[in-house]
Amino acid sequence: MAICRNSVILGVLMVSLPLICVASVESGVRALEVDDYVTAMRELRSSAEQGSATAQLEVGLLYWYGRGVKKDATEAERWLSRAASKIGEWRKEAEKGDVRAEVRVALLLWLGKGVPKDVAMSQRLLTKAAESGDAEAQYLLASLYTMSGAFLNNDVEALSWMRRAAQQGFAEAECGLAWMYVNGRGSEPDYAEAENWLERAIQQGSLRAYELLGTMYEQGLGLPKAAQQGAKLYQTAAEKGYAPAMFRIGVSYEQGSGVEQDLNKAISWYRKASDQGNALAYTRLGRLYLQGRGLQQSYAAALLSLRNAASLGDGEALYALGMLYLEGRGVKQDYQEAWNLLRKAADADDPMWSAFAWSELGEMYELGWGVRQDLSKAVSYLSRAAEHGVTQAQYRLGVLYLEGKGTKQDIARAHELLEAAGEHDYAPAQNLLGVMAGGGKGMPQNPVEAVRWFQRAADLGYPAGEFNLGHQYLEGLGVAKNPQTGSTWIRKAAERGYTRAQYQIGLLYRDGLGVPKDYVQAYLWLNLAAASGMSDAEKTRNDLEKLMTPASVSEGQELTRKWLPGRPGDDPGKPEPSTPKGPGEMAGNGTGFFVSKSGHVLTNFHVVDGCAALFTRIGGVRQTLTLVNVDQTSDLALLRSTAPIANPALLRIGKEPRLGESVLAVGFPLSGLLSSSLNVTSGNVSSLAGLTNDVGKFQITAPLQPGNSGGPVVDQSGNVVGVIVSKLNSLKVAKIIGDIPQNVNFAIKGSVVQEFLSANRVPYGTARFRERLAAERISQQAARYTIPVECWK
Repeated sequence: MAICRNSVILGVLMVSLPLICVASVESGVRALEVDDYVTAMRELRSSAEQGSATAQLEVGLLYWYGRGVKKDATEAERWLSRAASKIGEWRKEAEKGDVRAEVRVALLLWLGKGVPKDVAMSQRLLTKAAESGDAEAQYLLASLYTMSGAFLNNDVEALSWMRRAAQQGFAEAECGLAWMYVNGRGSEPDYAEAENWLERAIQQGSLRAYELLGTMYEQGLGLPKAAQQGAKLYQTAAEKGYAPAMFRIGVSYEQGSGVEQDLNKAISWYRKASDQGNALAYTRLGRLYLQGRGLQQSYAAALLSLRNAASLGDGEALYALGMLYLEGRGVKQDYQEAWNLLRKAADADDPMWSAFAWSELGEMYELGWGVRQDLSKAVSYLSRAAEHGVTQAQYRLGVLYLEGKGTKQDIARAHELLEAAGEHDYAPAQNLLGVMAGGGKGMPQNPVEAVRWFQRAADLGYPAGEFNLGHQYLEGLGVAKNPQTGSTWIRKAAERGYTRAQYQIGLLYRDGLGVPKDYVQAYLWLNLAAASGMSDAEKTRNDLEKLMTPASVSEGQELTRKWLPGRPGDDPGKPEPSTPKGPGEMAGNGTGFFVSKSGHVLTNFHVVDGCAALFTRIGGVRQTLTLVNVDQTSDLALLRSTAPIANPALLRIGKEPRLGESVLAVGFPLSGLLSSSLNVTSGNVSSLAGLTNDVGKFQITAPLQPGNSGGPVVDQSGNVVGVIVSKLNSLKVAKIIGDIPQNVNFAIKGSVVQEFLSANRVPYGTARFRERLAAERISQQAARYTIPVECWK
């Protein structure tokens, strides 16, 4: 009787060497030999239920590793415990030299299921069986030697035993040997040998061999890169029920690698693989649900898939779940749960996702998100991520070393980390390297090196890099002095909304340095910088007014109102346009309101959807709004203004809006038809749900018009309880019901809004309902934080 064993005992060989098994039913044995786990489980379970201890052992292993069935620790424990009842008999047989009995006992002792765990005895039994020439024992022993912590991890010893098993025609060992040659475990990579052993295994019907050889073709590992051949091999194994190949062909269809891209087919294969408990397939489905690609976007479905994958120890799923809890997307924000999940992801056997998790944990400790701020821990965790090449971690760690926070100041180490991030085109790191070289901070001053780094950051469209590069040209630092080129780079940064550059280009136009002297242009840029809160710009602009005619001042103010930012990537060598460039025309408008002192603005997604540029007007001055993030499902969008605000809106906490409660709707409706000033209408909460019982919205009777979208709904204390989202189309409804409905309008509930803001880490303010204020006073307060939002295309 031959024993078939799971090649991934305790996760060995990176997900994968196939399963070999002992069974009393010949068909079960044959199924295991070709990696048909579904058939093997059916046949073996039947035998196990009839009392076969060997079958019980194998069924327990199938459940333990999720082969042919979803991983189920409870079922695994049940069957392994039943098998362990025979260990006394197997021990006696082992003592008489029965190799099969030695292997069974070794497995139970290694797993510690149903019997006390005894790794040392397990090793001795496997070694004895392997030295007697048993191929399966040789294979298992090799597998254990590849596992860190099992014995003294020894890839050379593992390769030796794996080769001896493969040379006996043991298909699982042939695949294992190929895997070791591909990954350079125990020897230098040898793709020719890997291909040779996989071809042998394929001749024996090993489905795992099809998958491994497909990977070699797809990635061009020692073979001509041929994604089509790789997909063909995946498809063959997948159609025979091999879950890892189902996942691989799913990826091929999702990415269009070797086959025509087809998300429906990809999802179908992912579902089939996940039905067999494939963690990677669960994770892929979760990602697709989150993105709404090929599937309707659903946080609930995404969370279910990701949790299934996380329960199987998948590092990517643990990381993704941790980020959802950290940002409060689809779940209530929970820093502790986020920390727990990210910590598990950091410890998972997946170097890439482990590194990303260490980076996030480091950032949590650096900024004090959900944990007590601890810069020394931040340094420790960011260091782990930086070692694996996570660019953002390298940058943040470099800054900590530069400033001596959480660690002893080490300029050389800071430079090393920042340079690593900069070489991977991380613009903030490139700009900081330029600053360090230009200022000689902790190192010899090197203006030429400063120019090199500023140039790289500028070429990536980083405004601070463009501004600093312009300064180098203006002053002739590290490069031939060229005021024209310097002013061009500075203006480029100014057109992106960079306040320091707007101030500087204003001075250049005032003084005629690198550009023609032009007080109107100077006024334009100084006015923009002043609107962003720069006091020096405001003073300089006011002084400039004294040198200008009233007509010139009016012209400068008109240019300010019409100003639009330039497109990123414009060639700085081109002649400057006579007026600032921008998109063609305003395509629509809505309303937004400030929700933080640092300039965060909230509006509807449908207000900003498809816009090439976004603007507002504050004090008659046009300002750029930057899109930060959106939630299409909730119809919310987060914008950012460069202008700070002293009194942003406060969101109500404590109670949701009550039926019949009086509210005010605030906004800028029908721009160009009605007055351009703020419009405030009153009404009541008429329903606690939106259309089709949408519990994320509520209905109000306050009259609304196009342009109100994105505006706040405030209670009688002046606190925001919702965001205006839509009004019922009266004419369409009239055709259906024969009557024209009046004042049927909807708003997004404050609880949904707060979840969105928390997910984006916006420091918004809150307040409880207290005293009732006069409508005039509420309107005055709302006017301070409510702004029009212009969509330009």
